[in-house]
Amino acid sequence: MDDKLVRHRRVNEDGDWEYECVKCLDWKPKSKFKGCVDKVDGFGNCHICRNCISVIANQTKRDINKQDVDRVMKLLGYEVNNPDNPVWVQFHKKYNLPY
Repeated sequence: MDDKLVRHRRVNEDGDWEYECVKCLDWKPKSKFKGCVDKVDGFGNCHICRNCISVIANQTKRDINKQDVDRVMKLLGYEVNNPDNPVWVQFHKKYNLPY
């Protein structure tokens, strides 16, 4: 079994269960571990806290948006991901604008 997905839990001073997030390694109450569809234990409990799920989802969304923008820029004739010739320089050269 992957050691990163081993469920760690403990009882806090109030007698409530706390779980350790496998991503951020913070101990949080069970209520912070809701809403995941994968990375669950045998009882359906999430291994990743809600905050980490949101961070991962936002990063995925940014990556998809960047891919879409890169695709459009390539269709417009720009060379993307070239640090020696950034798109803004290509734009200024294409339309004879000062920079």
